Amino acid sequence: MSVQSEQYLRKYRVIVKLPQADGSTEVISVSDSDLGTEALRVTFDIYTPAFQAYWYADITIYNLDALTTFKILDAATSQEPLKQGMQVTVEAGYQNGKFNLIWSGTVLQPQWGRESITEFTLNLHCVIGLNEDARNFINTNYSTGASQLDVVRGMAAKTLYPLAVDPKNIAALNPKQSVRGITVFGKPGKFLSQISDDNNMTWWLDQKGINMSSPLSGVVSDDEAIVVSSPVPGSKQPPTQGTIIGTPMQTQWGVNLTVLLDPSISVQQRFQKIRIDNSLLRLQKFTIGVRPGILDPDATYVVGAVRYVGDTRGTPWYCEIIGYTLVSDIIALVEGNLKTNTSRPR
Repeated sequence: MSVQSEQYLRKYRVIVKLPQADGSTEVISVSDSDLGTEALRVTFDIYTPAFQAYWYADITIYNLDALTTFKILDAATSQEPLKQGMQVTVEAGYQNGKFNLIWSGTVLQPQWGRESITEFTLNLHCVIGLNEDARNFINTNYSTGASQLDVVRGMAAKTLYPLAVDPKNIAALNPKQSVRGITVFGKPGKFLSQISDDNNMTWWLDQKGINMSSPLSGVVSDDEAIVVSSPVPGSKQPPTQGTIIGTPMQTQWGVNLTVLLDPSISVQQRFQKIRIDNSLLRLQKFTIGVRPGILDPDATYVVGAVRYVGDTRGTPWYCEIIGYTLVSDIIALVEGNLKTNTSRPR
């Protein structure tokens, strides 16, 4: 096998974590590319948008053995609190390239199916944010002098479903201290929204926990932009990560494009940047009475949403990216539909 073909071999790992009655966790390795031809086929469709309430994933496992299948089905549908909270993680990439986590979230619903006489499937419909927000609850008090930073960190640890929190993702909160005691009772999202509004911020959840930031400034990473490009016609070199698939499109808010699956491209606090040659874009169709979107003169856009799609024994292995234009350090998304995107069930 040539070195060039080795650079494009896919690598993946799917793990299911089942909580046990004694507080431990049973870890089931569902499929792993290291098993070679014995690895089960897995498909995934993972959607991770910034500024939105929930992240979704559909992970389908083919021909999983009956014992493990029923164990997962029982754990996901059980009414016993200790059995709830099953987690699924998906790592994907390339054997001699980038390989990283692209999903870690709770199973909302398992679905057993049959595609043919010999093909049985177990689909795990997963959500990040449902337990942490809509199904969560907190009842606690804070004394005089507590800061908003103290409240957020305290709530994250004391909710019914604890929330992970990276200090740097809430560091911009106002350090001012409260002049009276604070009582928090109900859904934590209600109080996170109040604190966000007080700081001219928005908050959202990802697989790493709480994010709180202002969409108007200071939200873009200082790291170098990830360069994406189209394959060179007639080149004998294999496609590389960052290679564009199809034709990227200009949108009202920036660009939409598809590239070979790259786990290093993700939605995160301090948003990543991608750089694309604007001449590769199919321009937005003109509509009478509507101003077209603005292309960044430096061809650099903010990664606002990523959808990962893969089939370990099929063709799909790519990610779709929604990129937003920056206008004077303000994400173009803000002016149009930020309030809609950040809405949460009450």
